Amino acid sequence: RVALRVGLIPPKTSEAKAHDLLARLLPADCDAQRVYDHHEVLMFHGQRCCFPAKPACGRCPLLDLCPTGQALQAGGRVPLSTGDAS
Repeated sequence: RVALRVGLIPPKTSEAKAHDLLARLLPADCDAQRVYDHHEVLMFHGQRCCFPAKPACGRCPLLDLCPTGQALQAGGRVPLSTGDAS
């Protein structure tokens, strides 16, 4: 959900494909622990700020990078390009 909302992966990406796309964004020298650490950070952000139904965009440290959050803060709807998959 977080990766989708901030535009790191396209809508309707399968879970396996999402993992592959996100792994490619990391430096080539990332070991398994570092990959897992990044995964946990995204999960933690989703649990504490980027909630499924009503994200807390007003306090989000990623707001300046997030097209979904910017649209919601402006009073608009979630852009079709980022969807709202969980």
